[in-house]
Amino acid sequence: MPRSKQALVDGRGRQQLLAWSLLIVIVWGGFLPWLAAQPQMEARLIWLDEQKIDPSAMFYTELEAMEPILDKLRKKERQTRK
Repeated sequence: MPRSKQALVDGRGRQQLLAWSLLIVIVWGGFLPWLAAQPQMEARLIWLDEQKIDPSAMFYTELEAMEPILDKLRKKERQTRK
């Protein structure tokens, strides 16, 4: 590949890397903390903490507390349908 074409490819690759890196920083450092601070999400995180459930390690098929959670969700679904 001629040098000028290689320079364009390299420059475009750096721009894409920078753009993706910036997007990740915005999502990880801005959007996700904002989302966690929303009342519904904050209540869910507090509930998980009270139940001593680590959301990053949840395996729904192995979690003892899953049945009450599913019951709660089913109850909410029935209420919203009415």
